[in-house]
Amino acid sequence: MKKPLQPRSVASTNRMLDAAEALLAEGGHDALTVEAVIAKAGTSAGAFYARFGDRAGMLEAMHARFLDRIHAFTEALVVEAQGRSSLAESVGVLVAGVLTVARDDRDSLVFFVVFNAFDKQLRGQGIRAKVGFARAFAAGVSRHRREIAHPNPDLAVDVAFRMLMAMFVQQVMFAPREVTGRAISHRAMRAEIVRCLMAYLTGAGS
Repeated sequence: MKKPLQPRSVASTNRMLDAAEALLAEGGHDALTVEAVIAKAGTSAGAFYARFGDRAGMLEAMHARFLDRIHAFTEALVVEAQGRSSLAESVGVLVAGVLTVARDDRDSLVFFVVFNAFDKQLRGQGIRAKVGFARAFAAGVSRHRREIAHPNPDLAVDVAFRMLMAMFVQQVMFAPREVTGRAISHRAMRAEIVRCLMAYLTGAGS
């Protein structure tokens, strides 16, 4: 993707990306064609190809913008978590945020994780983002490190994040009833995940 510099070019690029995201939400990955994006954005083929090069360039730009939004959300989440008075409260904030992203951004996550899993560029972007999210999780609980009973707190935080990411992927890939046949509410799932993570981090379950 050729990064726009002028305000007019930025606006045009965002209009095309908005159109692409709308098409994805409305019709899934099959609806996301270059022709459909051009028509929905009310732009020209020349403008599209000048900006993105091809469909792959557009997907890379969509993915980058999506990750930027998630990154901004995560930064705010970390600040909120750091302001809580206990490890359980901080973990609760982080778990709630992760589950909210899995629920509210499921279409985009499925598209990038499933349909583009073997795209090296998108996969690289995703891996770098996940490493950043792991650091954000560690920062979110750092104030209450003394409450972690594990003999290796850094390892415990790392593994706790891996557990949370596993649940995140499950929430993205499957509807509530598709895992066990039983639906669990968003609030109940949050509470139980927090319970599991706290038992691991503090040794309450040992």
